[in-house]
Amino acid sequence: MVDCGGAEAAYKAVSVHDDTTNREICQDRADIGYFEQASGRRSSSKSCVLCLNEIKK
Repeated sequence: MVDCGGAEAAYKAVSVHDDTTNREICQDRADIGYFEQASGRRSSSKSCVLCLNEIKK
């Protein structure tokens, strides 16, 4: 990840959807859906989908 205003940024998040792994939620809303999951120590995990648009340079 890079800073939102960074020159090397290639995508911009247009929405974030917590507690899901369904990337289809981004269909017709953004260029791509990116799934991220983080695991905790006690078998807890968090997941989210980021809907991203490509930054046109």
